[in-house]
Amino acid sequence: MSDEITPSRNSTVPMGAGAQVLQKVGVIGAKAALSTIPWAALVFDFGQAAIDYGNARLTDRLLGALGERIDRMEAQTRERLKADEVYQLSAQAAIRRMLTETNPRMADALARAVLELGTSTLLPAERLEIARALDALTEPSLHLLQT
Repeated sequence: MSDEITPSRNSTVPMGAGAQVLQKVGVIGAKAALSTIPWAALVFDFGQAAIDYGNARLTDRLLGALGERIDRMEAQTRERLKADEVYQLSAQAAIRRMLTETNPRMADALARAVLELGTSTLLPAERLEIARALDALTEPSLHLLQT
């Protein structure tokens, strides 16, 4: 066995007097260099520019990834809705109605109803019944539903 003490990985070794003096001299030198206003402003401007650059890169990367995920989700939804006959029938009926509709609120309500029908989790028979009701919907019945 040796008499040397070896520090463990998690223990800290106290800094020697010489290292402490060198560290203090370095800190005092840095403070002295930055003590004049122009130097401090220059250093802070460089620091802020570096931070802004890093944040811009992270933001661009995040927005790019988010855009790709949204595109994938929209493509999946588009494919699912293309295969959904009830949605296709109700959308076609709503488009025919919108061509002759003069009330913009009625057109908005039809568009929202078709969108909700496409995203609903109802049984196909229930969705088909709702699609038939949307096809037969008139402006007075819409006002009745809204009240």
